[in-house]
This record gives sequence, C-alpha cells and structure tokens, in this order.
Amino acid sequence: MSIEEIKARYESTFGKFPESIQKRFELAELADRLESVFEVESLRKKLLAENPLPEKVQQLVHFAQLLALGADEPAVLHARAAVRAGATPAEMMGVLETTLITAGMPRFSKGVKIVAEIFVQEDQSGGAS
Repeated sequence: MSIEEIKARYESTFGKFPESIQKRFELAELADRLESVFEVESLRKKLLAENPLPEKVQQLVHFAQLLALGADEPAVLHARAAVRAGATPAEMMGVLETTLITAGMPRFSKGVKIVAEIFVQEDQSGGAS
C-alpha cells in the first residue's frame, strides 16, 4: 500500500486528507517509524474498508462512538463522512438520540450542534460539504 492509495481512501471518505493523518505520517517519518504507520493503515483498511457494514452505517457508528467518547474533532469528520455517504437528517438524529441514552445530554447537545452545522452549511452551499 502506498501513501497515494492511503490518501485516496481518506479523500474518498472525507473529501480531503485529514491534517491529523498527515501529521501522523510526518511524525513517523521523523521517528524513522514510517512502516508502523503503514501497518496501522493496513489494519484500518482491513477493518474499515473491507468491513461488512455499508459505508453509511459504518460512518454513523463512527460518529456515535466518537461523539460519546467526547472526541469532537474526529466526530465532526465522521459526521460529514456519514452525510457524504448518504445519511439523512433523520438518521443523524437517530444517532443523536441513541447517544443521549448512552452518553447523556451534554454529548447529545454537542452532536446536535455538529449535525445542525453540517446541514445548515449543506443547505447554504447546495450540497454536502
């Protein structure tokens, strides 16, 4: 697997190559541990890209888990990826309602903010961002 293949996979999912992943590669290169990052990416490909869950469902699960954990920045990436994969406002609300049960009102409220910003931005720009 090459860096170009890895970038293409991220760009297909997120519409961009996330800065956090770029930094992961840069640090690994400085530490002479680039091969370990390729191993991580190989595992990610096996567990995510070759997962039996459809992409939209997988992104909804990612969003829910990250939101519940309080990992807001990656939660935003995966919320946007879910919408790119076809998630509807109703499906996103379903994730938020489930998150309310598992993680409480603060995480639900944060999720509402994330999802509302995506759909408001989408409505203003005429397509998913």
